Amino acid sequence: MRDALGLCKLSIRKIYIDTNHISSDRMIHSVLLHEMAHAAEGIAGKWYGSHNNIQFLSELEKLLEKGAPIRIGSGELPDHNFLSRAIPARFPLLRQAMKRAEVMEKKEFPQLKIPLPEVDPVKVAWRFEMLAKYEWDKALAAGNRFFGLCDALNTPINGRAEDLISIGKTAHEAARRKLLMLIEEFERLAPHITWGKAKCQIGKQHGLLDPDGRPRTSLDDLILVQCWNRFRIARRKHLSVINRFKEFHSNISLLTSKS
Repeated sequence: MRDALGLCKLSIRKIYIDTNHISSDRMIHSVLLHEMAHAAEGIAGKWYGSHNNIQFLSELEKLLEKGAPIRIGSGELPDHNFLSRAIPARFPLLRQAMKRAEVMEKKEFPQLKIPLPEVDPVKVAWRFEMLAKYEWDKALAAGNRFFGLCDALNTPINGRAEDLISIGKTAHEAARRKLLMLIEEFERLAPHITWGKAKCQIGKQHGLLDPDGRPRTSLDDLILVQCWNRFRIARRKHLSVINRFKEFHSNISLLTSKS
């Protein structure tokens, strides 16, 4: 159970709790209730193994309604930095509990105090550009950790958030389109020339490099890193095929000479 105090394994109908890292009975009860919420989520047929689906949030709301001794905090939403924004309005008790947790956790993480109206659209566009290696769903989830634009059901929290998501998606699509196009070009060159020559040729052709041969922007740097990874794989496959062919040809020659 790395980085977790509890684990629900529905397939074998067991809940595990790491008591070595829990100092009180109250915390054990809280962790147990959290995992039981996951179990109820699975029994209801909506088991996704995540903290982001409506059934899990519904179970937490029911526990709060009954006054259960469960501690609500970032452990319920590990993929979200903006806890109070992440809870849909249909769960009022859970939202209030998350607001209290956020007040406490902001004392430790003051960088999370950025109000949504102050989020810079330029920074949103840049952040989603830098997530171009991911498809949109994963990029949205990753970007949401920086800006708190969606709730736990991936629904924009308001009109402002929806506008910012639209800006981010446009930037992401353009960056990803460029990345995939350049990966294809680098893979096509991989059997024929070295990385240095390919980088110089394509980099200059598409304006990725400055006169000194360095990436012009952070996005260009990211693109070149991703292209290098794919280029290396393509070139290794090509060289492997050549080596196998040489080995085969050598064996044929040896058999021919013996005969």
